[in-house]
Amino acid sequence: MEDLNLAPAPTAEDIAKVYSSSLDSVSLVNALVAKGSLSEEELSDLRRNVKHLEYVMERTYWTNEDFSSHESAIAAGNAVL
Repeated sequence: MEDLNLAPAPTAEDIAKVYSSSLDSVSLVNALVAKGSLSEEELSDLRRNVKHLEYVMERTYWTNEDFSSHESAIAAGNAVL
């Protein structure tokens, strides 16, 4: 029986787009952490972007991408949260 719920494997271009867009979350997390005192809205943004980065890193299609900036942003964001 064919499983119709399987999504096609992402292309190299798809992977590059996901990685590139995840760098926006890295930048936002780093900017919020550097700010120090955060409003409730900023804390919500920080929480959401840290969770997004964690989700992105759980994907199994990565090839040779460097996630050191993602790992640092996650750690810094979680330290504030």
